[in-house]
Amino acid sequence: MQQEYLDRRASSTISWTGALRVLLIAGSLAAGACFCWLAVAGPAPVANAALGSDWQCSKTAFVLTTCRPL
Repeated sequence: MQQEYLDRRASSTISWTGALRVLLIAGSLAAGACFCWLAVAGPAPVANAALGSDWQCSKTAFVLTTCRPL
């Protein structure tokens, strides 16, 4: 009976370790993808002739444009 309990416990530990490894790898890949996306889609200067030279505009993630006075 004692041996059966130890065998079940050892197999569940091995399975949990494998699941944890997969979770860590998936998290690392997701973090890397987010970092690459932010590096590519980070703020970039945009010229806006309608506002004039007293304003500085930047576009983030190809969607959000913000402008501020200089």
